[in-house]
Amino acid sequence: MIKVLSDHQANERTFLAWIRTAVALMAFGFLIEKFTIFVAYIRVSLHSKPVGTSTGFANMIGASMVIVGVLVVVASTVRFVLIRRKIDSDSQESLGMPFIELLVGLILSVVGVLLVVYVGGHLD
Repeated sequence: MIKVLSDHQANERTFLAWIRTAVALMAFGFLIEKFTIFVAYIRVSLHSKPVGTSTGFANMIGASMVIVGVLVVVASTVRFVLIRRKIDSDSQESLGMPFIELLVGLILSVVGVLLVVYVGGHLD
């Protein structure tokens, strides 16, 4: 039997929550990109000519969300392995600053603000 099984299970649940979040971020980024293409086609079909079909900013945001999702997968995997080693270690040490969590929160806050600015600018 594993000596600290509940700690390892909690670490794995946290890892899986991070992976679930990363998949959601990537799916949301993909949705943003594809939806802007759909909106551009609708505009063209309704107006029979291109009317403001520039989707560069939305595509950039969508691609950014996919990249952030991939980074979250990498970071959460590294975090999972490091914490697994600390759980198996006999020494008592602090986990330190939650750098990954703070970075993901900051990046998502910036992307959220950019989305609000983008949507607010296209409500005319």
